[in-house]
Amino acid sequence: DRELPPQIGGYFRFVKLLAEGFLFWEQFDHKAAMRRLESGITALKDYLKTYPDPDLELFSNEVEECGDFLGMVVADTNALKKLDLILVEDLVNNARRRISDKRYDDAAARIYRALELYGQVLFEEVAGCTNDKVSPDIIPEKIKEEFVRKYHDPGNRLLKLPLTATFHYLKIVGHDAGIRFFERHKEIKKIQGNRNYSILAHGIKPITEHAIASIFKTISDFVRIDKFFDFPLLP
Repeated sequence: DRELPPQIGGYFRFVKLLAEGFLFWEQFDHKAAMRRLESGITALKDYLKTYPDPDLELFSNEVEECGDFLGMVVADTNALKKLDLILVEDLVNNARRRISDKRYDDAAARIYRALELYGQVLFEEVAGCTNDKVSPDIIPEKIKEEFVRKYHDPGNRLLKLPLTATFHYLKIVGHDAGIRFFERHKEIKKIQGNRNYSILAHGIKPITEHAIASIFKTISDFVRIDKFFDFPLLP
């Protein structure tokens, strides 16, 4: 095979690395994504030293901004070893990209997971444990009997709380997210229904464009994310 001219070879080198980085990110392999993006950014900067291009300079800056956010995801989660609200932001942005691709069922699954994760992070901050291994002793007396009856795990004598129970606990202890959850319970319950009917959950009914727009707005508002970003487009 003939060797590619240096300009073309250099171009495809950084394109390949960046494309792999963003693909890994979409697949939630954040550490592999960061390695590829870092290598791709280096390769792109080297390319621009020899072949300056204003459009590619702008593209490079946009890629670096994405890389900075990805770096925060890895750092704030201790390399994906702990939960953090930045993962909620990452999931919501991932869902937004799925909507742009018209993959509404994929988007709905991510949005619902963002809602669950939001509850998990806040619960752990307040209770000091994960919501799937909860000692009955930390449950307020007002709801303790109900929670033990409904969510007792016979295997370890702990409680495993589903989404609504997680926010119920937060409401009872006076956390703002728990109060807001039940103020919007009808909307959120409808989202749970849409998700359950999805072919990626328990049903065979596809999510419509109208439904996903409503779901996205409701949950992004609830988890208080109003700043979004897109992956940059190669000029």
